[in-house]
Amino acid sequence: MTKNLLPLFFSFGLFLHGFSQIDTHHMVAGKMKMDPFRRVKTGYGIPYGFLGINGEIGSAYVSAHAGIGYVAFVRDVKGAIGYTIGMRGYFMKPEKNIRIRLSASYGVNGAYLEDNKQYVVRGFSVGAGMEHKFIKKKNLYYDLDIIVPLLFTNNTRPQNEELEINSFPSFGVGWKF
Repeated sequence: MTKNLLPLFFSFGLFLHGFSQIDTHHMVAGKMKMDPFRRVKTGYGIPYGFLGINGEIGSAYVSAHAGIGYVAFVRDVKGAIGYTIGMRGYFMKPEKNIRIRLSASYGVNGAYLEDNKQYVVRGFSVGAGMEHKFIKKKNLYYDLDIIVPLLFTNNTRPQNEELEINSFPSFGVGWKF
């Protein structure tokens, strides 16, 4: 299992290093002042704990996020608490209305029901998406992502068709302050 995780940690490290260099370069060059932002969003998908809220704090090109929500399994069966923590890297300036981003996170990234027993799967997820500032003066945003759970991190799970989905859409609406 450690052999499988080593390339993932290496890739995640390169991801963070690349965006931190972009951010540092702009601050040192004096083109940008350090202007941290905070966002709170509600939505659906892995970054929101499936159905919940997500908070994000960061600078112009790199941010950290955490989400908590409710993972529902099937009708008439109670759900579980979902969570996620991770990093996002943005490619465009904060002044743009639409910004493309990459994300990497760890948390609950799958759920299934097997023989009337509920299971949640925890592991790493990666994604690509965008955010759109649709009312500039009010700092209101919505975002769309395609998230790919890396389910190989849980080798003990039984084969289950519900977990064979390759990617999940994610959608959220929020406010920057």
